[in-house]
Amino acid sequence: MAPKTKKKILLVCDFDHTIVDDNCDTLIRTLLPNETVPERIHRHYRMHRSWTDFMGEIFQYMHSLKIPPKQFVECMHGIKFTDGMKELMDFQSKDDCIDMIILSDANTVFIDSSLEGARLRNGVKDILSNPAKFNDEGCLEIQHYHTHSCESCPANMCKRRILREYREKQRQEGLEYETICYVGDGRNDFCPSKSLSESDFVFPRVGYKLVDKIKECQKKGKKFSAKVVPWISGHEVLETIKTLV
Repeated sequence: MAPKTKKKILLVCDFDHTIVDDNCDTLIRTLLPNETVPERIHRHYRMHRSWTDFMGEIFQYMHSLKIPPKQFVECMHGIKFTDGMKELMDFQSKDDCIDMIILSDANTVFIDSSLEGARLRNGVKDILSNPAKFNDEGCLEIQHYHTHSCESCPANMCKRRILREYREKQRQEGLEYETICYVGDGRNDFCPSKSLSESDFVFPRVGYKLVDKIKECQKKGKKFSAKVVPWISGHEVLETIKTLV
């Protein structure tokens, strides 16, 4: 008798206020004098409303203050992980029927540094976030992930489109995911969550905007197909994941 084939699961996690119990973009500002961003940068943000460009200007300002890349990395090494998330990541990394990706509007340098500091990077298959790197002068540069036409998402990132394209790429390489488990907290996690099917799960963090958006959608009788499992700690997500493998 042939062995039973395990279902392949894709665990998709946001980063800020999901994997970590903080926001990378606000944490890095603790390196600034008085933790204060100059008014001219705030003014430019109010004019153009691009958070990614806003952070790019902050990074340029930090470079002008001669804050070295090492301090950026050390700051991210100290970020606090959400209760239970390390256990979730450790469990999935040991189960070959689960692949984990991070889909985040932070940036690749902050996410990589945070995971490497916690020795968790090897368990994550891919990081889909705004590309960032330190240039030859040591200034952190950040780019928009892509451009898109979705009116529900910020200009630099539509997570629904990114997830769809990622799944299609994996499919072309011969890998099909039978179940998607999406873990998030914020408004920009609603667009991809709404696109999932009845065989998928959405884990919205209690007390954050995603759970409110889902409730609002369901109250209005609009279609929301995925099973919804609100969570307070990563342990609750892990317990559900265990029932699927």
